[in-house]
Order: sequence, then C-alpha cells, then structure tokens
Amino acid sequence: MEQAGTTFAAVLDDGRRERAADLLIQSDLPLAQVARNIGLSEAAVLSRYARRWWGTTARAVRDHGVPGE
Repeated sequence: MEQAGTTFAAVLDDGRRERAADLLIQSDLPLAQVARNIGLSEAAVLSRYARRWWGTTARAVRDHGVPGE
C-alpha cells in the first residue's frame, strides 16, 4: 500500500469515515453502537473523529448530513 502513496492507517481511517457517515445518516443506531460498528471504543471517541473528519459532531452529521455534500 505504501507504494501507492497511502498507508494502512489512512485506508482504515477512510473506511471508518465512510461507514460512520452511512450509519449516522441511514440508521437510528445509538452513537455508541455506531462507534463500536466502526471499531471505536465509545461514542466520545466517535465525536473526536467526527470533529477531525467533518469539522462537526456526529450528532450534527446525523441531523444534517455530511457538511459539503
């Protein structure tokens, strides 16, 4: 993967971001369950990732969709 200009961590992060967006927008799962489904330990960790990924909260993504899309 590094030959392609990416790392496993980056691929994992991209996959988590996409799956989290899908689960937040298309399901009513509690945030803690969304976090567990994407391999994170708890909702607070999902919130930190959401701020990094989208510049907003996971709840805001659930309510309004992914910013800029």
